[in-house]
Amino acid sequence: MSPAGGSEVSHPASQLQSTNMELKEMMKEAKLIMCWMVLLKNAMLLTAQNGEIVEKALLEAAAHVASIMSLSQIANHGVCCKTLTTITTTVRSIFKNEACSVLLDHYSLTPDSVTNMALLMEHR
Repeated sequence: MSPAGGSEVSHPASQLQSTNMELKEMMKEAKLIMCWMVLLKNAMLLTAQNGEIVEKALLEAAAHVASIMSLSQIANHGVCCKTLTTITTTVRSIFKNEACSVLLDHYSLTPDSVTNMALLMEHR
């Protein structure tokens, strides 16, 4: 039912839906930004540096997607930050796995020599 004058009244649930959609889009954008920042700047960030990059990625994505200019305006800010922080760990793991594979081939290492090296490293 529309009020007199033909304009529709927006329902609070539709505003919430819009906010949820903006949050999803913002996080999608922030993840891409975060991946690029980690790959292009430094994949071996210290915890504090990682936090700074997470906040930069969030702000950049928020400004682009939802016209948000402050971290306090982001719903579930803590959850968003935690999600983005894991990207750095994931990138490191991928590099580590790929490097291990490349180095095994490059130095003609066998699984036995890798196991022996791991045992040596444990006793250091």
